Amino acid sequence: MIKNIRLTDFDVDSCIYFCYVTKLDVLIDWFVTGGLLLRIRLTRMGAKKKPFYRVVVTERRQARDGSFVEIVGHYNPGMNPPSIELNMDRVRHWLERGAQPSETVHSLLKKAASGSAPAVIDSPALP
Repeated sequence: MIKNIRLTDFDVDSCIYFCYVTKLDVLIDWFVTGGLLLRIRLTRMGAKKKPFYRVVVTERRQARDGSFVEIVGHYNPGMNPPSIELNMDRVRHWLERGAQPSETVHSLLKKAASGSAPAVIDSPALP
């Protein structure tokens, strides 16, 4: 996986070599997204007409309910008020490593930071 590489770090010869070494779709995705291949987004869980969501870190190209790297929280819009549970330590960890939040997760992070969310976890619960 490519991490923290900028387009300005390569000259033309090394970029051509890079094209031969890696898969073409990874290279195109790398140029388009600026090297950032991870997203923090929602994946749907629950029964029909009773959704709740996991906040997960996943590769950008994965399907909405596809495989993921890590679960960093939960969001339940069915409660009144909607509950948001986020492990902010892990969210910060992934944001520092270049993961981009989706628009919805970005708004959930704003609510969690402002304190308007009913439940926000700063660190994982100990057994």
